[in-house]
Amino acid sequence: MKVKSAIKKIETRLKGEEYTLNVEIDDRDASSFGRSDMGKFVLFYNDRVVTFDVSIPWDSKEKRCQDLRDGSVVPTKEDFYEYGKVGSIHSRRFDDHSDLMTDYFAGYFPKNVTQALDSLKAPPSKYKVGDLVMFKNNKRMGRWGVANKIGVITKDRGKIYNIMVCESNVEQTYISERDIQVVK
Repeated sequence: MKVKSAIKKIETRLKGEEYTLNVEIDDRDASSFGRSDMGKFVLFYNDRVVTFDVSIPWDSKEKRCQDLRDGSVVPTKEDFYEYGKVGSIHSRRFDDHSDLMTDYFAGYFPKNVTQALDSLKAPPSKYKVGDLVMFKNNKRMGRWGVANKIGVITKDRGKIYNIMVCESNVEQTYISERDIQVVK
């Protein structure tokens, strides 16, 4: 994912929230090493720190990217936003640090920007508390004995719901949003 897209996704998801986004461009002497890294940007949100490494795309045919890869030019802020690609995302608590003397490594590595943002702030729910929904007729809901039954959402936690089944007054917990649909 390009840096511009990643930053736009972060701004959209955390709109109205208080966060800090620091950009650190690697401005070392480009002639001293073969470079593929351009730097990183760091997101501080509540008690979490998410680091996004930014590198130069190797598959680009643009002259500027080739110059950046060769190390003949030092990347600028415009290059960082225009040509940089996000990779190696790391998420951890602010007060948690890796210990080099043991095998403890703080945090974890989400696969993409969306997973990193989901760890910071739960994604918005598709359905609201009080919505009348029907369990889909799939294998999982069939095993649970609620396929094609109707229920009311009593609690939502992002994409997971608690649903009170209308016929039996039994509350089903941990129902994924992919297993239900709104009754029309």
